[in-house]
Amino acid sequence: MQGLSTIRPFFAGTLLSLLATSGFADDQKAQTNALILQADFSGLVMAGVAYTVNKELDIYNLRPLIPLYDIKAASASLAYNAQTWPAGTVFVSVVDPGVGTKRKSVVLETKNGLYFVSPDNGSLSGPAEDYGISAVREIDESVNRRANTDWAHTFHGRDVYSYTGARLAAGVISFKEVGPLLPAQVIQLDALTGNYQDGLFSAYVSGGTGRLGNIEFSITRSLFETANAGFGDVFEVVIRNHNTIVWQDRLPYVRSFGEVPLGENLLFINSSGWLSIAVNQGNFADKYAIGSGKNWTIELRNTTQKNAHFEFESIDTFVSSRGVKVPVTLVQPKVNEGVALPLIVMAHGHGGTRHEAGGFTRVAEGLAKRGIASIRMDFPGCGDSTESFANNNLGNMLKDIKASRDFALNQVLINTTRIGLFGFSMGGRLALLSSADNYQVLATWAPAGSNGAAALITSFGGPTAYGALKSRSEKEGFAPFTTKWGQDQKLGAQWFTDIEESMPLDALVSFTGPVLVLHGDSDTVVTAKVSDAVVAAASSSEEVIHHVIAGAGHGLGLFTNNRQHSGEAVDTTVQFISGRL
Repeated sequence: MQGLSTIRPFFAGTLLSLLATSGFADDQKAQTNALILQADFSGLVMAGVAYTVNKELDIYNLRPLIPLYDIKAASASLAYNAQTWPAGTVFVSVVDPGVGTKRKSVVLETKNGLYFVSPDNGSLSGPAEDYGISAVREIDESVNRRANTDWAHTFHGRDVYSYTGARLAAGVISFKEVGPLLPAQVIQLDALTGNYQDGLFSAYVSGGTGRLGNIEFSITRSLFETANAGFGDVFEVVIRNHNTIVWQDRLPYVRSFGEVPLGENLLFINSSGWLSIAVNQGNFADKYAIGSGKNWTIELRNTTQKNAHFEFESIDTFVSSRGVKVPVTLVQPKVNEGVALPLIVMAHGHGGTRHEAGGFTRVAEGLAKRGIASIRMDFPGCGDSTESFANNNLGNMLKDIKASRDFALNQVLINTTRIGLFGFSMGGRLALLSSADNYQVLATWAPAGSNGAAALITSFGGPTAYGALKSRSEKEGFAPFTTKWGQDQKLGAQWFTDIEESMPLDALVSFTGPVLVLHGDSDTVVTAKVSDAVVAAASSSEEVIHHVIAGAGHGLGLFTNNRQHSGEAVDTTVQFISGRL
C-alpha cells in the first residue's frame, strides 16, 4: 500500500469519507476488519494512529461531525450507521466531555458481532438497545495504549480508543485481550418515549437537528401505525420548548420529500423508523430554531379524524341532472366545524339500485364511521327513479354521477384532493370511464370493464339475440328485455350505441391512483377474464389490489343473503378506501 489512497465518498445514512483503501489479496484482507471512526472533531489524527497499527486497514471517518459534546447524537449515529456493516466491524466513538475523569473506557460486543470502542458515558446506549449486548470489556490501558502517552489525560480518543480499535480490527488482539470482562451493561441515556391516547400523540423532539435539519420525534413507526393514519392525512402539530409554543402548523403525512412542493413542510417516517418533520430541500431545525431533548415536546393530532368512530347522518334527496330529478343518498359523518371530508361517489350496476340489496348501504355507513362522506344515486329506471329505463345509457349515467358529485361538494365541506369513485358491475364500467375526472381512488366490484360490447353480448342471449334487440331498439326507440333475474327493462337505442363506443380499459390506462378490483371466482356474468383485463389495464396505477372471493358469484352474496361473501366484499372495500382516501 502506497500511503493514503484517493478518497472515495459514499452514502450510508450519513456521509462517510474513505480515508484509506488497500489493494492487496483477498486472503490478506480477510485478516482485517473495517474500522469506523466518529467524533465531535475531525478525527484525522485518530486515523493516523490506526494507520500506524496496520497499513492494511480500511479506515472510514464518519461525516458530518457529531455536534460538540452531544452524547445522544453520538449514540444515535452509532446505532443508525452500524445497521449495514458485517460482523467484526469495529466502531470507535469519541464524544467525551468527561475525558480524564473516572468514567470507564470500554469495548462493547453486540449480539450481531459488532464492536464499539468508546467511553461508557451513554454513547453506547443506542447500539446496545438496537443490537443487544453480548459482552462488555474495560480497556486495559497497560497493554492497549499508545507508548509514551501516560502523561496525556485529555485525548483518550487518540491514545486509547483509536489505538485499541485499530488493534482489534487488525487482529493484533482478540476481544478477550481488550481487558477484563465487565457486567453486560452500559450506561443508558434517559429514554425519550412517545404516547398515543384519545387521538393525540405526545412525544419529544429526540434528534435530527444537525446538518439536514429533519427533526425526529420519539414516536416509532409501530406506535404511529396504531393510529392507522393514511398518506395524505393532515396533522395539526405543536412544538414547545419549556411549555412555550415555538412552532404550530398543519402539514401532510406523506411517503417522501417529493410529494410536497419545494420548500414545503412534510411529516414522514424516516429511514430509521421514527416519525419526523422536514422541509423539502430545506433545514427545518434551522428555519424554525428547533432544538431537541426533554425540554422540547411535540403534540400531533390527525385533523382528518378518519380513524375515529364517527356518528353520521343519511339524507335521501334529489339532484338535478339532465333536467330531471335523480334520487340520491348523501351520507355525512359528523365532524368538527372546518374539517374537510374525503368523498366517495358510488355507482350501482345494470338494473340495480343505489342500495344494492344493502351492500352499498353497508359500505357507505362503514366509510362514514371512518370519517368519509359518500353519495350514491339511482340511475334512470332504477330504484326510486321515475324515469323510463329507456333513458338508461352510459351518457346519462355519467352525467348523473357528475351531478351527484357536484351536489355533495356544494352541501358538505369536501377535501377536493381526496375524492374516490366506487362502482359495481356496470357501475364499475362507469367508474373506469370517469377515472380521468379528478378522482384519486377507484374501487370496483365485478367491473363490466371490457372495451366495446363483445364481453356483454353473452348476458343478452348471444350475438343473434343481441343483434335483434339492438335492431328493435333502433326501429321502436327501445327493445323490451328480461334479465336472468327477472327484471323487465326497456333498452334504448342509445344504450347500445354507448356500450359499443365506450372504451373503459383505454380510459383506465392513464389513471395513477390506487385501484381495487374485487370479484367472485364463480362469477359467470362478468367473468374473471374481464376482471383480469381491468387489472392489466391499470398499468399506471401506483397500487392495484386484485381481490378474489372464493365461491362468490356476480352478486357477491348480496342477493342470496350470504353474509360471508358480502361481508368480505364490504369489509375489503371499506378498508381499501379508508386506507387510501
